[in-house]
Amino acid sequence: MYVSVIICTWNRAHLLRQTLECFCSLEVVEGVRWELIVVDNASQDDTKHVCEAFKDQLPLHYIFENRPGKSNAANAAVRAARGDLLMWTDDDALVSPNWVKATVDVFARTGADVVYGRVEPWWETEEPRWFTPHIAGRFALLDHGDEERAMDSETGHGYGVNYSFRRQAFELIGPFSSELGPNQGKGFGGEDTLLFLKAHEHGLRVVYSPSMRVRHFVPAERCRKSYFRKRRWIGSRDQLKMLKRDQNVAPRWLGIPRFQYRQAAENAVSLLKRALTGRYQESFHLELRVIGFVGLLYYACVTRKETDRLDPSSIQAHETNAADEKAATSIHSNYDGTDGN
Repeated sequence: MYVSVIICTWNRAHLLRQTLECFCSLEVVEGVRWELIVVDNASQDDTKHVCEAFKDQLPLHYIFENRPGKSNAANAAVRAARGDLLMWTDDDALVSPNWVKATVDVFARTGADVVYGRVEPWWETEEPRWFTPHIAGRFALLDHGDEERAMDSETGHGYGVNYSFRRQAFELIGPFSSELGPNQGKGFGGEDTLLFLKAHEHGLRVVYSPSMRVRHFVPAERCRKSYFRKRRWIGSRDQLKMLKRDQNVAPRWLGIPRFQYRQAAENAVSLLKRALTGRYQESFHLELRVIGFVGLLYYACVTRKETDRLDPSSIQAHETNAADEKAATSIHSNYDGTDGN
């Protein structure tokens, strides 16, 4: 078994050093060879020198990817990787000593195509008072409990700080979308979500295992509500891209599934009720959902205006696509065996 561990990094040399130091304590797994691929996504700090300092201690391969965007860096890593398993973590994570061993074991025992694990916090400062399990995902923290189990599209997905693919599985559902994901301080995400959606669409076996543990750094700046409000608004653009890609033909307004309007109204009412009863601190996740939906509406309207300004040939193509979608919706409405989204 050959394992490729992949880290994509951008201007985080000080955190990357701690991550690589942690890998020096990784347990060597009998019968398993491994490599550590670090992709420098055009950093302007000491990232290259930090990597060079560990080349005598780790099977580390340094790659420089000039095209901005984590997705571009991740795809470059896959092209260079030699492993049967592709394991991802981040430049601000501390993996447990048995991380590789536990991951290889999960694949062997379960026959999984994709596995992901628990992500625990590594706080730079104190945990914010408004932190609740509802908002853990905003910090890329994850805990589905102590039971290892197969997951479906409704029960969640993993984060890039702690997931792994069989190479054959990734070749089926990849590569990462260059239109999604962090991009040198911009972008929000979605590249991970899209891969998991594709995995379920192709009927791949996705397994969550609590034995795969990493700690994820949470800087002080991410413990401010203003940070998440801004990120959630910007993230609506990526969410809209995901909706456009979604083949589900549930009824939509402005390209947004109608049920999301109902959910947004329910979230707004719940937020108001909690605010009036003095429980606002525990309701920040509801505020972010409302912000996200308003942002989604905004970007949907902007996209609609841009479409209206297209040249005649593009407009004709757009109308043809709209007609096709209407026909597909009609077919869907007469097919009792398919649920709406």
